[in-house]
Amino acid sequence: MRLKIRVLISIIVFYVFYCVYFYSTETLERSEWTCQGDSNRSTVCEFTHFCIDKWHGPFIYTDSPQSPPSINMINTGSDEDMWLTPAVVNTPRRVRYIDDTLMVYGLYAPFHFSHYLYNGLLPLFSTLREHNMTRPQWLLRTTTYKSKYTKVDMQVFPGVHDVILENGDAPYIPLCFAKAIVGTGDRCSLWYCERDIPQVHLDEFKHQLNAQLVSQDDACLQNVQTYGSGGSALTIAILNRHHSRYITNVPELIDTLRQHYPKATIHLLNFDDGCDLRSTAHLLESVDVFIAPFGNALGAGLFMKPNAIVISIDARWYTEDWFYWPLTSVGVRLYHFPCERASCQEYEPALVRSLAPHYSQEDIVKVMTLEAPDGVDRLVVEYYRKDVSRKVDIERFIPFLNSRLNTTQYYCNDACRKAIERHQTQHLYDLVNE
Repeated sequence: MRLKIRVLISIIVFYVFYCVYFYSTETLERSEWTCQGDSNRSTVCEFTHFCIDKWHGPFIYTDSPQSPPSINMINTGSDEDMWLTPAVVNTPRRVRYIDDTLMVYGLYAPFHFSHYLYNGLLPLFSTLREHNMTRPQWLLRTTTYKSKYTKVDMQVFPGVHDVILENGDAPYIPLCFAKAIVGTGDRCSLWYCERDIPQVHLDEFKHQLNAQLVSQDDACLQNVQTYGSGGSALTIAILNRHHSRYITNVPELIDTLRQHYPKATIHLLNFDDGCDLRSTAHLLESVDVFIAPFGNALGAGLFMKPNAIVISIDARWYTEDWFYWPLTSVGVRLYHFPCERASCQEYEPALVRSLAPHYSQEDIVKVMTLEAPDGVDRLVVEYYRKDVSRKVDIERFIPFLNSRLNTTQYYCNDACRKAIERHQTQHLYDLVNE
């Protein structure tokens, strides 16, 4: 008798679950697609009835003899391309259906703030704007290049559902969307992307973030140290790093700036203390001059006003042109200020040992002290110069800053001219000092 009752209960439970499943799902319809782009790498495709589940990942239902396209999901150079080809099922099935548009994208190195911003978030935002998706509800990240399982800040899309394949977010029961936009078309503000990001999309991105309120109790804002009376319109922000590329004479720099600009407001920033996109945008939106060691944080110049100044503090014998490209796209003037003499050099033998544990003491000294050392690995030298601590050559810095503040012209080298020409940043183009 007990066995019969258990069997009956099992049948009832199964029937209830089947009814819930049947009445909460629909029969999947056939997919169709269209694609646009000047090349395979810059292709963006639009699908109808686009689905995802645990078993297939992204998939479509079609009996067409034509295979679905492969779409590049990464916005970088061709060596880093990662392609998505939706799986195909040949028979209809029951699915959960959402009458909305899904945006399918990939990210490049989201652990790195500037790569996340310029190679990931901005291309995604631009693609959404291009397809008139002002408040997306559903995103699907299928691909991450150099992931490190970084938690990604998506505050620019309030309330969005971000489904991430590598996190195991795909559902067991297929989830299907009326439409999907797949790919971002290899667009970014760097030279290696086939498509540039329109100026209007960059402005909208900044406006959307700046419109979001930031609590005065925000940890990032609480850690700002402010100097000066604020009696003039000039606001200077200094960012230091603590794990590498540390500027060792920031207190002296602040004292000297206060002597030469007694009415200026000077903020000392620390992006390591809970700074997200909103608080970073809030900190920099009214800054006139942003001073930081070369690297990731320079990308925050995106949030500054047009014609503002970013100064990269470079170690001796090391500089890069990378940040000219994204910063000129938003009309910001970037200048590199390298150490040009031994008095502003710092020496870190422990850093050389971490890069090349087998180096002799003689090799370590070569890496630290010679412009073109022989007998050592060029990459070790490059990585050392990129990450070593540094000083600001204050004797040279104040005349350098004065000359930039006292003119609206942009003292621009060949690298930044190329970037301005690509972006057609007209107001900077007009200011370039020939």
